[in-house]
Amino acid sequence: MQRSNGNKSLAGLRAPMSVSLSDLRSLEATKYLSGVGITLVLYDHLLNLPKEIQYVWQEPPVFLAACVLFDIYLREAGLMYIAVVLGGASPMDRQRCASFTIFAVVYGLFSNASVHSYILFRLYRIWDDRRFIKYVLGTAFVICMTATIVSDGYVLKQLTAEVEYVVVSAKYSIATCVFPYKTWYLVGSWGGMVAFDLVALAMVTLSSLMTPRRPNTAIIGILYKQGFYTFLAFLLLRLSRLLATISGSSADTLLMPPVTWALDGVLSYRLFLMIKQVENGSRRHWSKYDAGPRPRGNMHVGTQPPTILVFEEIEMDT
Repeated sequence: MQRSNGNKSLAGLRAPMSVSLSDLRSLEATKYLSGVGITLVLYDHLLNLPKEIQYVWQEPPVFLAACVLFDIYLREAGLMYIAVVLGGASPMDRQRCASFTIFAVVYGLFSNASVHSYILFRLYRIWDDRRFIKYVLGTAFVICMTATIVSDGYVLKQLTAEVEYVVVSAKYSIATCVFPYKTWYLVGSWGGMVAFDLVALAMVTLSSLMTPRRPNTAIIGILYKQGFYTFLAFLLLRLSRLLATISGSSADTLLMPPVTWALDGVLSYRLFLMIKQVENGSRRHWSKYDAGPRPRGNMHVGTQPPTILVFEEIEMDT
């Protein structure tokens, strides 16, 4: 990046940076991918809005549901702002680009923390809150999130100091924030999340292998029920960010995050609705076994509480 040195009064200003053709293509792709991200998450939300109304808004308020919905709506608002800025629809300058950089880094950290918290909660349930597993998962979560937070701190420091606002009116009409230099601290940020996802996959696989089953082919169904494929999808999303950071240029800094953040939100939202649907279905299922209050032969006993019949299917080898 070139700096003005002709006049002392211009010592604090920066000359417009040159942008290569490949960087222009990456910036153009980033602009459209940010639009794809917000479109995807809003479209999916509209498709599942009837389920949200049925399983959340028409049910008694629950703290976990409130947290998930807060994350979903905040994620959508953040992606909309990112799409507006990267698409050039908002008037910007270097100072506003620095503010946008702070927002993007903090938003990404919040998004990653929310998804990891969900994964941690799900793993606790899979392992029935066993104390040893809690220690292992809790330690892995703290280590990986600490690495991500520390790396994001260095990312924030470097990018806010170097970010530029460029306007190109040639073949590619672009007006956006650009990072002149590639920051390798993002490798630590994405790497910490990839490491935790690998731990999650290992724990789910181990739990599935320890689950009693008669045919070995049943392991596929067990992996599906315990969320292995969902955790694998989360891993692939984070791996795509890590690989883009390692192999891409500075213009690719914001190429993958908007889309992967949107897909994170879609997966989290759908899983949350699936859990609520299962809970709702379970309540309806048990209600038909409720025999209700009924008198006994002994009048002194009085009305008995509702009875719930529990059935357990036991599969045995012969």
